[in-house]
Amino acid sequence: MKTTKVYWDESVEALSRDQLEALQVRRLRETIERASSSVFYAERFKEAGISPSVISSPGDVARL
Repeated sequence: MKTTKVYWDESVEALSRDQLEALQVRRLRETIERASSSVFYAERFKEAGISPSVISSPGDVARL
């Protein structure tokens, strides 16, 4: 008998809106931290006043 899988990754797909937003912010901060190790992006982030610590919502992507 074939079973139907409802979720690809239930640990992420079944999060509440608040939990999902917290995950998105954490991952965005991590991405900015990694990108900051590049001279190119470090300069751009500095010009824009961007650092991982100022990211507080997924909407902050617009500041990038």
